Amino acid sequence: MSDTTVLTVERFVRASPVRVFQAWTESALMERWQGPAGVQGATGSVVSSEPYRQLVLSWRNEPAKPEQRVTVAFEALASGTQVHITHEPIASPEARERRLVWWLDRLDRLVDVLDEGPLLDRIEAAFDGVPIPDTEHRTLFQGEAADSFRTADRANDHLGRWQDLPDAHLERANWALAHLDAQGMAYYAAPIMRIGLTRFADWEQDSDIPMIVDSLESQLRISDSDDLRGYMRDRFALFTRAQRVVLAAFVHTMVEHQATRDAWLRVLEAEADGPRDDWFEVLWPMRGRPTAEAVRESVLRAFPGTQLLRSVAEFEAAERAAVDDVQAALWMPGMMLEVLSPSPGPIRRKPESLPFLLSQALRPELRKRRIAAHQAVLAGLNPTQRAAVGCFVSRCLDRSVAREAWQRLVDAEASGPRDDWLDVLYAPPPERHKTGDP
Repeated sequence: MSDTTVLTVERFVRASPVRVFQAWTESALMERWQGPAGVQGATGSVVSSEPYRQLVLSWRNEPAKPEQRVTVAFEALASGTQVHITHEPIASPEARERRLVWWLDRLDRLVDVLDEGPLLDRIEAAFDGVPIPDTEHRTLFQGEAADSFRTADRANDHLGRWQDLPDAHLERANWALAHLDAQGMAYYAAPIMRIGLTRFADWEQDSDIPMIVDSLESQLRISDSDDLRGYMRDRFALFTRAQRVVLAAFVHTMVEHQATRDAWLRVLEAEADGPRDDWFEVLWPMRGRPTAEAVRESVLRAFPGTQLLRSVAEFEAAERAAVDDVQAALWMPGMMLEVLSPSPGPIRRKPESLPFLLSQALRPELRKRRIAAHQAVLAGLNPTQRAAVGCFVSRCLDRSVAREAWQRLVDAEASGPRDDWLDVLYAPPPERHKTGDP
């Protein structure tokens, strides 16, 4: 019977099944609790894997000895994961005792590495005191109503501390987060992280729980396309360094998308010695775009004497000028510098009319309605100024259709000005033919 001895070991880990499974399958995490030598000199491989549920490993201590099997089951509980280990066959009671001591030691290390109790405490500390969105900004149920193209008042919303927000509210409004702005992100991110870290057992029985966590994950995800970059930057604007640190830890714990995990880890490393004004550039770098300084030089060269908009009055005048279709040279340069400035002047907000002008009119669904008005605004630009605007668009606009249109114009005028430059800029996108049977 000694050659069929079975060793079973269990340990509770205050971490999600996703995170615990990663600790058994990702080399960097494995070394932290098993050591750089791996499993005490043992060799083996993965026999079968059911992510976040079960892992079966082959195990051989010495080449001459029979192969053993280690089955690891991950049971989701209310506030963590119960790890069940079955190691078999073990040849003798003495070998079984040695292996038991070894597993208990390694599981102690695993708990030390993965225990997420401190993360919950850090979330509490980092987000403590964050206020509910004010009356000019959507709350949870207002965001849920917007998801269904409805409006709602705040009568059903919890308006106190986020720590007291009932989980049931998040379950009822599980996709509201996509319709909230920076104030909503700052207030609701913490309770969503809390529910994600503490209610693992409900994930299968209650389909709303993973949807809630997925809603936050989708907002924190870094895309291969830059189309959403500006939108995400604005929604992350109120996160403090302490909050970014715990968001990075949450992403590393709960999010599987590797590019997103790598991006938030970059922020964590970049801000290790203190907050950085350019933290979002670290999180989501601009791909192949000119530097802010290069664009600024291009703008100042094309529009000599331009300065930042220094007052609310100047900003509002520029906004009115944009609406009234006056010559672009009167207001566009100051707005471009304002957008480029890492620390905007007293107005403390990014102008919206300029990005709207330079991108929205190029959208096919708005083309007929807006193209004439926008062409009138841009018609006063000379070739040097058009090139500067194209450089600005390449740097600062995230909508790909706008960048492509202005790049098309810059390329077309590389050898000299074109009389038909507006036609080049506003040329309709190429038709995409459907594949399949005619």
